[in-house]
Amino acid sequence: MLPGQILEKCESLEIKRKKKIQPDYVELVFYTKDTAAWMKLLSGIFGKAVKPTWQKPNDHDCSLTKQFGGIRVEQTLFMKDFQEYIVLAMVWPWKDKTLSSLKLPMIRAAQKE
Repeated sequence: MLPGQILEKCESLEIKRKKKIQPDYVELVFYTKDTAAWMKLLSGIFGKAVKPTWQKPNDHDCSLTKQFGGIRVEQTLFMKDFQEYIVLAMVWPWKDKTLSSLKLPMIRAAQKE
């Protein structure tokens, strides 16, 4: 499942702004009040978060996400391996507590190491 296909599954949820839409990368902004619905949808696609909110990221999580801004303790990381590539879902709540970003990068097999 590519980032654009995941975006299509999000159509039932309110998106404040689509910041970047590319075949291998999607970034959007949603309202933090809707976080539970977003987490439910993402869990249905990716399964359980590999780095739940408020859990310290491990070295592998940090390495995978570095080129996309990294992952911090207050953020959530989902990952699904599709053999030739993996797709991440990174949920970043904003400091204003009103908005959150969702980043959906695709990493090709050569970049996974």
